[in-house]
This record gives sequence, structure tokens and C-alpha cells, in this order.
Amino acid sequence: RVIADERDDKETKRSYARHVRNYVVWWENEQSRLASECPTRPRIPALPITPAKVVLFLDYETTREK
Repeated sequence: RVIADERDDKETKRSYARHVRNYVVWWENEQSRLASECPTRPRIPALPITPAKVVLFLDYETTREK
């Protein structure tokens, strides 16, 4: 209970929700871009989030211009 209360006092929940939102938007845009390059390529849904998708998103996040 103490750990849960301590965690709730932090920005983690909002931060996590923001990152997930950013990931979903990026993933959908990336899937659209890839589909425009190759229309027969199947779209992969953003959810469930998998380790491979996280790696792609983190690569994007760490290399994009901010």
C-alpha cells in the first residue's frame, strides 16, 4: 500500500499514458507510410505493444529531431 501511494504521487501515470499515446500515433503513421510505399504490405496493429515494436519506437524517439 505504501509503495502504491508513493507511485501515485509521482508523474509516472501521466508520463506513461503520454508515451503510450505518442507510440500509438507514431506506429499508425509509420504503418501508413510503409503501406504507401508497398500497398500489398499488411498493416500491423499498434496493440499489443511488443518488445520489437518498442525497439523501433525508441530508435525513432532517440534519432528524431526535437
